[in-house]
Amino acid sequence: MPVSLHHRTSPARSDGALRNPLLDLLGPLAYIPIVVAVFYTESGPVRVGLVAGIQLASTLIFGARTVFGAREDPKSRSRLEEHWAVAGGLIAAAMPWILAPSSQYGLVAITMSTIAVVASDTVFLGVRADKWWIRLTAIEVVSTAAYLVLAGSAALPVLIVLFALHFLGGYQAIRALVDRLRTEQAHSQRLALTDPLTGLHNRRKLTAYLDGATDQHPSRQVLLASIDIDNFKQLNHRYGHTGGDRALIAFSRHLETTLGPAWIVIRAGGDEFIAVSRNGSADDVRRALDSPTIAISPTTSVVLRTTAGLARGLPSDQLIDDAGAALQLAKREGKNRVVELTQEIRSRLHARRWVATRVSDAIASGAIELWAQPITDMKTREIQSYECLARWVQEDGTVIPPDVFIPMIEDQRLERDLGEAVLRQAVAFASKLDDDTVVSVNIAAAHFSHPSLIAFVRQLLEEFRMPPVRLTIEITESEPDGESGQFETAARRLRKLGVGLSLDDFGSGYSSLERLLRLPFTQIKLDRSLVPTERHGAEALLIEGLAHFANGAGVTLVAEGVETATQMRRIQELGVTYGQGYFFARPAPLTDVLRAHHASGELRVPATSAADSRRYVGADAENLRR
Repeated sequence: MPVSLHHRTSPARSDGALRNPLLDLLGPLAYIPIVVAVFYTESGPVRVGLVAGIQLASTLIFGARTVFGAREDPKSRSRLEEHWAVAGGLIAAAMPWILAPSSQYGLVAITMSTIAVVASDTVFLGVRADKWWIRLTAIEVVSTAAYLVLAGSAALPVLIVLFALHFLGGYQAIRALVDRLRTEQAHSQRLALTDPLTGLHNRRKLTAYLDGATDQHPSRQVLLASIDIDNFKQLNHRYGHTGGDRALIAFSRHLETTLGPAWIVIRAGGDEFIAVSRNGSADDVRRALDSPTIAISPTTSVVLRTTAGLARGLPSDQLIDDAGAALQLAKREGKNRVVELTQEIRSRLHARRWVATRVSDAIASGAIELWAQPITDMKTREIQSYECLARWVQEDGTVIPPDVFIPMIEDQRLERDLGEAVLRQAVAFASKLDDDTVVSVNIAAAHFSHPSLIAFVRQLLEEFRMPPVRLTIEITESEPDGESGQFETAARRLRKLGVGLSLDDFGSGYSSLERLLRLPFTQIKLDRSLVPTERHGAEALLIEGLAHFANGAGVTLVAEGVETATQMRRIQELGVTYGQGYFFARPAPLTDVLRAHHASGELRVPATSAADSRRYVGADAENLRR
């Protein structure tokens, strides 16, 4: 049954309002004996002392009750503070009336105090026309007039009655004002913690919930789910933003209903939701996200596909990040699934975060170094060139491979810094080979298009006195061109300088024949995914055609990922001359490569070598097989 899109908004509750009729009645009447006692006391100092004593006593009573009796009850404490303010305010406001009968300037004092009070009341009425405040103002004017007309002992009973009415009106007016202000404050707090579209809690509420959970149960874990609606942009395009909003509202109701009261559901923004619970389970989330049918109009329903990441741990911002990381992992695995963050994945994520904070220093200190792997003539087994591969080697020998640190470099816009560092290492390495062997090195597309690249390459070649033809710059085919005009200009300037240009990982990403024909490549490297397993497969036909193209265009064609003799024979049969892969040699540090190269002219690093036995941090095995 589709989830209804109807969204009911709960009326505002008067959380701050006071509802105590007995207090309303007895509160003002309690002051009448005080008024009578004060009026029948002739001595001014005694009156002042009596009023001050009453104020002090009320302060001590309410203060003690607030501190000791309502410490753990916020609502009770708020009510006591309100009563305290009302009592103190009424006594202070009545001081001129209390002191006037015994003063020789009583007439002047009471007249001036009445003018001041009425003036302030008038200002207040201009802001908020409250009925109790209107009555209070009227009572003040009438009582003052009565005092002026009936000044003397005959006026005393009238003054007592009017003064009691004055207290009653003031008490009710202040009560009404505080009640309304507290109600508006509670409403504002709800708005601040609520998403205006769906009525769900927002991120501020999530933060408050996690903080509260930490305070109440510091060692108790919670389960947090980060949820995304798959392909929500397409839904917005298809049904318009109104339809998208209705889908979000209906999905919100669905989550609240299916997850139940054990969960707090938050809209984090857009089509992103967060659900958190102390007692919930991953199965709760899976049931809630099992292809819900959502009504976006009376006649139209859609089945939503969702992806979620789960993380369990102590309440913290880190837990939110962990659930978000699990969500990204679920998206990479194909969406429409729920992935729970395991301890193994969490450790890998923490390692990657560690990498992200130190990658800039690693570039500057030279910790990111080059290893080399030969490109071999498969017929003669002679080394045609070396490809230089970046590795981050730590002091303890642990190796962080590029699939871990390159994304961090791209996020921090450090492509140029890394590119210049590896170019310098590659040219220095080539200068030590003492022959015509070519060295290639991969740089990012963002660095390739940078205006400083050509000057930097020219400077390196002059510094190491190396012919440009011995350097080849590789561009990963899985990266788009970015600004295609700048990209093409840089490619042609490098070729004019004499530097080779290689298209790496051809067949794995953004490749096109148009790009291949437009840019002056001197080398094409076939991605390992194209290495054929059969003589007459589709890959074989494609490679055979590329081999004819390369031979006719004078371009070197290299097959990557050659790991067996069978693969090498099939590649040779299709017309490819050069190969790269574990069958010929594994990547090794430049010092090992130089030693082997000068000794025999070829490099063979066995599987048991020191280079291959190093520990790799956070690496996917497939990304290291080159």
